[in-house]
Amino acid sequence: MLNKIFSRKISSLTILSLVASIITLSPVPTAQAITPVGDSNAAAWAAANTPQNLQIATKNSASAIAVTDNAGTAVARSVGLAVISARSASATGQTAQVQAGGVLSLYVLSGTSTAYVANGGTFSSAVGAGFTKTITATAAAFTTTSTAVAVTQAVLWTAPTTAGSYVISVYRSNNASQISTTAFDVGFKFGEVTVTVGGSHPAVGGTNAPDTLGVTNQSLFCCCCKQ
Repeated sequence: MLNKIFSRKISSLTILSLVASIITLSPVPTAQAITPVGDSNAAAWAAANTPQNLQIATKNSASAIAVTDNAGTAVARSVGLAVISARSASATGQTAQVQAGGVLSLYVLSGTSTAYVANGGTFSSAVGAGFTKTITATAAAFTTTSTAVAVTQAVLWTAPTTAGSYVISVYRSNNASQISTTAFDVGFKFGEVTVTVGGSHPAVGGTNAPDTLGVTNQSLFCCCCKQ
């Protein structure tokens, strides 16, 4: 009888040990995102790294705000930004998702001529002390005739009202090619973000959609997760 009880205890311990091993060996997913949406914005300034990589204001509000100076990243605001995924140190390969007609507050640190270029949407509110600012239908340029003190060059980009995928790139002048008030996608590309505009409600049982994908004061969401 004692042998049977002892055997059962050993079997139970073995099962518990196996379960614990499975739990221990299961990989824990790690996030590869920069500052979470709705938290503090990434600073534009980085010593010995000018131009800085393209930054996106991760704070949301009902109205967009462009960075006004090197110390102003705390007040920068985007509208309808749902998801952003990128390492803050990467020059390209960033991705973001915004609601249709949403606005991204973009900024870089540069002491030379730079230009934002997009294949859709519109630019506005260019801010960059000491630079000539030029805005066209698909580009926003900050130009100077000489090397200037590095400042935050900021701009607002309004997404189209049509859902789809759009790309925003940032270029800076180099010795071979100079950005001017008429030449934008020249020089060296040091930043890029692929923006997904809009999105359908997730399938039932999946992940809930961020409320920022809706139009402010005009959208109703239903929880799609079920238990």
